[in-house]
Amino acid sequence: MTLPASPSAAPGVKCGPLDGPKNLRVTAIAPHNSSAPVSATTPPTTDTTAPSAPGDLYAFDFDCETWLLWDQSVDDVDPQYAIQYDVFVNGVFDGSATAVDRWITYGTQTSNTYTVEAVDSAGNRSTSSLTLDNQSC
Repeated sequence: MTLPASPSAAPGVKCGPLDGPKNLRVTAIAPHNSSAPVSATTPPTTDTTAPSAPGDLYAFDFDCETWLLWDQSVDDVDPQYAIQYDVFVNGVFDGSATAVDRWITYGTQTSNTYTVEAVDSAGNRSTSSLTLDNQSC
């Protein structure tokens, strides 16, 4: 089934933005007794520029818990709420989250190294934030 350019031209088809202008959410509701397949495609991305590196990485400890804070990155295509941040502790991936500027982690050694990288929706990865050495438990 090919979807028309205008949602009003196809009953049961709803279109709306998902992550900005380059991704589109398409919901097609087929008649109850229909088995017609529904598909939608988005054009390939032309975004090849990585977001800026997260800035001003700062850490402070609460007992064995380390709180990391940083300035959010800027991307030429994605808004800040769509940028993913990957956190590394001692060079090991600790986790990721989108649209955040803070992270709570637990160091595994008495001295730990923390870095943060920004990733945009096209998969472009920033350079690492300032690497921060911090004491923990």
